[in-house]
Amino acid sequence: MTPHDRELGSLSAQLASEIHARRNMKMVIDHLNTEIVELRVEVDRLRTTIRTTVAVVAAVAAASAWLIEIALRAP
Repeated sequence: MTPHDRELGSLSAQLASEIHARRNMKMVIDHLNTEIVELRVEVDRLRTTIRTTVAVVAAVAAASAWLIEIALRAP
């Protein structure tokens, strides 16, 4: 039993459709991977900003506490 031309044409069209869908999915996945990399970079920047802010606040608090201690000790 051999496939008829119509069946071959139908299978060929379905195969072409599946190949196209796979190509589209690959493009979407590549785009999402690029976005993930960009988001990771942005998160790293935010972490750096937060850590720097915490360090500066801690330094200012320590300096303020030291100045207050010196001011309270003065006669």
